[in-house]
Amino acid sequence: MRTLPDRPCQPGGILLVGINPSPVSVEVGHYYHGRLGKRLWGRLRHLGALSDVPGSWEDDAFVAAGNGLTDLVKRPTEAADQLSAEELVAGRTALLDKVRAWRPGMLLFAFRPPAEALLGKSIAPGRGPDFEDIATFLLSGPYAPGEVAADIDAELRAVLRDVQSKGGQPSSDAHLVARQDSNMMPTAHLVARSAGGPTQRVTAADLSAGRIRLPARSTSDAKSNLPDHSGAVRVILRGEEMVVPYNPRVEADHERSGVLSAGATRLARLVEEDEVLQVTVDQDGVICLD
Repeated sequence: MRTLPDRPCQPGGILLVGINPSPVSVEVGHYYHGRLGKRLWGRLRHLGALSDVPGSWEDDAFVAAGNGLTDLVKRPTEAADQLSAEELVAGRTALLDKVRAWRPGMLLFAFRPPAEALLGKSIAPGRGPDFEDIATFLLSGPYAPGEVAADIDAELRAVLRDVQSKGGQPSSDAHLVARQDSNMMPTAHLVARSAGGPTQRVTAADLSAGRIRLPARSTSDAKSNLPDHSGAVRVILRGEEMVVPYNPRVEADHERSGVLSAGATRLARLVEEDEVLQVTVDQDGVICLD
């Protein structure tokens, strides 16, 4: 069986746990290279959990920093629901052995099934219960509302800071620091949620045109921190930084939806049809769409 080999973490590092490899990832020989996987890497980059190394694949850069990667089940499938109950049970046993052998400082679950396998069905996105003195964290789902995802991401930033500052031993009140950060927003790189709003629903026509439409200011604050004139703007779309053309479409007698032109190929990779993105502004004034 062709699959992706485990990449053990250093003691105290982050162990990123997925459900099982996708065939496209196995084909290229690197973790998370399907559509959702690429969005995951972009998100971790935006959160500060991944530092790019020129010429490196994301998983290689992640491991070079002392972190590791594994899956609940190693058999590749097109969809996780193609895994059997027996495989999931066996996968839990194998995952337990890896965690106890590698002793990570944090278990970061990319998706819910591996978190449920290890921690139980009641687990929710965010900081979970420690597992044998190891911090656990479940990311929000890829289609979670923007405001929910932003809160979870702010909590993860605080837990990551805590893990890194204590050499892999997070304090039990790290989640309280995270909740304060997400509300008070004094810390650099946290998403400022005092401004912004939802985009319009991304239609098939939008995907084809490679555009994201921002409602007129009379109905949403999504355009509030964007310029009133056409030009290039710096944005972070689903964790991927880019400079794109922007047209506010403000005319003398009326205002229409503003348009960010990200390109059809890029947009299809990062956004699904019918999604509504949340527009926020980070501490550096960069427009973020999640």
